[in-house]
Amino acid sequence: MSFIGLDEIMIIVVISLVILGPSKTFQAAFYIGTLFGKAKNYAVMIQKELGLEDQKKSINNVVSDFSGALKDPLVSKVPVHTDKRMWTVKKEDFSVQKQDTSLNEENSSNENDLLKRLNDLEKELASIKAAINEVHAQSRVKNG
Repeated sequence: MSFIGLDEIMIIVVISLVILGPSKTFQAAFYIGTLFGKAKNYAVMIQKELGLEDQKKSINNVVSDFSGALKDPLVSKVPVHTDKRMWTVKKEDFSVQKQDTSLNEENSSNENDLLKRLNDLEKELASIKAAINEVHAQSRVKNG
């Protein structure tokens, strides 16, 4: 993304030809070009020292993974976590009909464990959804 277009460069060259003359215009252009080249090399060197290229690549990989996950119909329907229960899963879905009454206590503890795990999964999925939305919002700001 350049900040100066071809027409602006042509205007600058014509004005410098009139003011400086042909020989000094090309010397000035060469000097400005070497300054820009040195500045670019310096910026690349700093990026390599700080490891920004690796971070950019890893961020791009994460964004592409999240965008692919958002296109998945199962993930796109995950609700943002609220205090209200958003799932339609019931205890009866996980219960197994036992014939022995001594196993009912163990079954209820297993059901409680399953419900706790489901709540934890809801929270984790909601946080992932929020992170995905935040990454998309940041990428829209950068691209837009």
